[in-house]
Amino acid sequence: MHRKEKLTKKLLLSLRTGNILSSNIYDRNSDDSYQSATLDIVPDHSDREALWQEIKRKKTNGRLCYIYDSNEAYEEHQKELNAIMGKS
Repeated sequence: MHRKEKLTKKLLLSLRTGNILSSNIYDRNSDDSYQSATLDIVPDHSDREALWQEIKRKKTNGRLCYIYDSNEAYEEHQKELNAIMGKS
């Protein structure tokens, strides 16, 4: 299962450790698949400030992001997105 929300520091601090966070900004790989510009497993609270600084460096803060409960949910959604993006 996944949900989509605006990526803010407040959201990052509220997420469960172990959630997968994926920005809605994509980079094209050499094999024509797409990967999120920000893709991270949400760390313990003590390490979230460093992640927030990385998110800001990549300029994905304030943008839409996907939050996944499991790796399986991420992989399934990524396949769907690649199929849609590959058709355009």
